[in-house]
Amino acid sequence: MSLSFDRSAALVAEAANTIAGGVNSNFRIGMAGGPLVFTRGEGPYLFDADGNRLIDYYCGMGAMVLGHSPKTVQQAVKEQVEKGILYAGQSELEFEAAKILCERIPSAQRIRFGSSGSEVAQAAFRLARAATGRRTILKFEGHYHGWFDNILWSTAPAQNAAGPEEAPVLVPDETAKHP
Repeated sequence: MSLSFDRSAALVAEAANTIAGGVNSNFRIGMAGGPLVFTRGEGPYLFDADGNRLIDYYCGMGAMVLGHSPKTVQQAVKEQVEKGILYAGQSELEFEAAKILCERIPSAQRIRFGSSGSEVAQAAFRLARAATGRRTILKFEGHYHGWFDNILWSTAPAQNAAGPEEAPVLVPDETAKHP
């Protein structure tokens, strides 16, 4: 079976007129198969603008561990929307969520919520530096920890650019070159 992604490609190209690079994450620019445009998700599947049903192996980059559109989450979101969405202040709901996480993750003594993985990675770096007094952060080649300049290195380097195993070379992320 052959899949077509022509409509996704056309939509991303058109979106480049109003969205830099046609996508809202440079990481998506270099994804295998090109950036896709999704119309909906259901359980472990994503449906794209070309009518393809695809297994979501990325799981929303880790955030979709319950799958797409679970009924219990839909109901909880509907109930919360009736109470408000963003208060720009604290709420009892976030206190409750933090308490649950601390109870279920033995090593979590306190929680700080963030708006993105990049933001949370930066907070973790600051915390690690403050706790250890060290300035260097160790990063594994081939891993993506956000799009900020201090960490967007060697996320997917070509073998000939990465250097030898005993002396790796920092390779700027290719997606950082795109607008």
